[in-house]
Amino acid sequence: QALLAMLERQTHQLTRLVDDLLDVSRVAQGRITLARASVEIGSVIDQAVEVVQPLVREKSHEFVIERLATPVYVDGDPTRLI
Repeated sequence: QALLAMLERQTHQLTRLVDDLLDVSRVAQGRITLARASVEIGSVIDQAVEVVQPLVREKSHEFVIERLATPVYVDGDPTRLI
């Protein structure tokens, strides 16, 4: 049971890594156009946390975010950053 769960987690992680590498390759070849914009990184972090929150809860992890007093902006594709 535990071995199967570990295998499933590892397979999922490997799949994500391969997908990420393919995306990088596609961007480098100009086959994917990034929707770049000035993005407040705090909102990106909020959305990313929302995406992983079920897994954090499932694993009983604690997740703490400390915010800066001033917003920080980056130039990037919000979807890819999340």
